[in-house]
Amino acid sequence: MVYETTITIEQIKSILDEALFLNGRTKLWRNQTRLFGNVPELDAMTVVTVLLAIENKFDVFIGVDDFNSEVFETVESFRNYICQKQLETNYLSFVVKK
Repeated sequence: MVYETTITIEQIKSILDEALFLNGRTKLWRNQTRLFGNVPELDAMTVVTVLLAIENKFDVFIGVDDFNSEVFETVESFRNYICQKQLETNYLSFVVKK
């Protein structure tokens, strides 16, 4: 499923690169590049760092119990998850403001 937002794969790769100190390695990644199990720097501890960076950059809320390993399966699955969270956050913000 593709979500309509302005978040790009390049933005996601940039955040991952910076948060995980990958020194530009993400430039070679494609949409289907596997994350969990393929990127040694991405573990249970660094997931929190990545999610905080995403929350700050895109003004979304991500609950700790809200994601699983499928979210970090590929770059594209992670982007789609963040897009979904952005849409949910925007919807909730709209409903609260009404």
